[in-house]
Amino acid sequence: MMHRTPSSNKCSQCLSLLLSVVVSCVWQRRYLCVAFGNPSSSTAQSRDNDTDSASKHWFGAANQAAELLAEAKSVLFVTGAGISAEAGLPTYRGVTGLYNQDDIMIKEPGSNQVLQMSIEECLSARIFRSHPHVTWKYLSDIEKSCREVKPSKAHHLVAAVEKHIHPGPVTVMTQNIDGLHDRAGSSDILNFHGELLKLYCNNHSCSKYKVPFRVLSFRDFENEEGIVVQPHCKECHQQSIRPNVVLFDEYLGDDTVRTYEEKLGGASMRELSFKWPSMGKQSARRGAPYDVSICIGTSALFAYVNAAALSGKRTIEINPTQSNLSDLVDIHVRGGATEVLEYIFDRLGWKH
Repeated sequence: MMHRTPSSNKCSQCLSLLLSVVVSCVWQRRYLCVAFGNPSSSTAQSRDNDTDSASKHWFGAANQAAELLAEAKSVLFVTGAGISAEAGLPTYRGVTGLYNQDDIMIKEPGSNQVLQMSIEECLSARIFRSHPHVTWKYLSDIEKSCREVKPSKAHHLVAAVEKHIHPGPVTVMTQNIDGLHDRAGSSDILNFHGELLKLYCNNHSCSKYKVPFRVLSFRDFENEEGIVVQPHCKECHQQSIRPNVVLFDEYLGDDTVRTYEEKLGGASMRELSFKWPSMGKQSARRGAPYDVSICIGTSALFAYVNAAALSGKRTIEINPTQSNLSDLVDIHVRGGATEVLEYIFDRLGWKH
């Protein structure tokens, strides 16, 4: 017997890369679901000698970005799926994705019933409430696929910027839940959608309710067959532990919204989400909280991400393709995160 679960809200939040939960911006439901001069290295010199016109344009934009960073006293990075893809994480959907099929067939334990769901439904708050084993199964697939992954060179370069920007801060706001920015050494991070390896008890009556704790992997939760089983809370002994991530159909956490607003100068997330299209004008960003904001590896489909990416007095996008931000930022460098950041470090003579 086969049952089709009801279709999930298409405006709900989604995981965009292996470990990235991308959230829509339907506010009624609050779904918030590089220096100048001569190159300082042979690498930069060889790039400057490249005769390809497209490459020369790429270098020109990177040189302009370098000039902005050389003068900056504070920097905001806004990162998405692209930077984690450079670490070798598979995409969430698509040819190289974990889940390429439209629907997933799930057999109910102890029953002949088979449920047909999309991966978005499997990772939704609704299914987690009714069928937690389903959500845990696919979250564990994601966790397994990143166990051997290390931060990319781009993650390390973002962290290294902290050594060269004074007095700071150098802040990272990321849509990804892989924890790679933290492992690379960035010290001021806002994880929009949580971290997969942070867990908490979801039992409201437990004294440890929503008190996060970190694990190294989900291995300890696997049964004899290697299947991850929802763990029990050590305090209340209920099977109520869940990852501290934003699932489909869930809101951003109150702490996340509050931190976002504090870092972006005190304006409400709702206000910023509505006004971001006008933030492409430099005159609208004179009082911006950061000297430079740099958006890396995101398609910028959602308002609160776009508002953060435009929260610098000067704005840069590093993205090999066109996004919703490309025509609004001051500089669009059409390259990959690692190659562009390495070039900028070389031009500035920064160590990395």
